[in-house]
Amino acid sequence: TWTLPNGTVVETDTSSAIVFHSISLQDGGTYTCRASNDWGMAHTISFKLIVEYTLPNVTLTHDEVPLGLSGQLVCLGTGHPVVELTLWHEGELVVKNLTSSVVPASADGRTPEYRELVYSYTMTSHHVGQYNCTARNDLGDEAWGTTSIRYFSVAAVSLSEPVQKNQQVQ
Repeated sequence: TWTLPNGTVVETDTSSAIVFHSISLQDGGTYTCRASNDWGMAHTISFKLIVEYTLPNVTLTHDEVPLGLSGQLVCLGTGHPVVELTLWHEGELVVKNLTSSVVPASADGRTPEYRELVYSYTMTSHHVGQYNCTARNDLGDEAWGTTSIRYFSVAAVSLSEPVQKNQQVQ
């Protein structure tokens, strides 16, 4: 009988093997095997499984800002080994790991380490278009995140005389 890190008890066949068909960070933890039969419990053994490999994952977000104001594109990449982030605009390289930082995994191993790439800009017409962020690890695995920035402006109105509530202005 196996007891999993989340407390679930799994009965196995006579081989007493526990088989992982796919593995994720949530599978990490302490596993306990207890051998028993009609005469009682013969042996208990525990081992700790540390999951160190995860496929890259990436998210790309941005501020919606009008012309002339400052905004940011933020790319977050997770994975182990740690990922390298690259930001692209309309297929052209913008930046690779600029102001990126690595945040270590949680002590229990359930939150993977991640890298953050922040690209700050002042909105002009050349910032409009599709952006892609890639997260790539040393093993060659890669993930993509995509977002688009649209152009918009804030209209300013100046009035030569005061306007009353619900008054139409021409």
